[in-house]
Amino acid sequence: IDTSDRVLAQRALRASETRYRRLFQSAKDGILILDAKSGKIIDANAIMSGLLGRELPSLLGRELHEIGMFADEKASRGAFAEVQHNG
Repeated sequence: IDTSDRVLAQRALRASETRYRRLFQSAKDGILILDAKSGKIIDANAIMSGLLGRELPSLLGRELHEIGMFADEKASRGAFAEVQHNG
């Protein structure tokens, strides 16, 4: 079985992930990535960690209200629903 197309696709995917990771970590803005279903934080760059005064592990799995981005759970979930609905 010729796997050259699959191997090339895997290499391209790894290269794309490397470029994304470099851009994400070198951005001059704080970035949080939320799970599209739960609204929980699945990644944050170093700038956002610094702005919040928290290490990445303490952010992961939390909702925005749990890290002080919103006053309470209702406001946090409302903002997340707005982003889901309107992009």
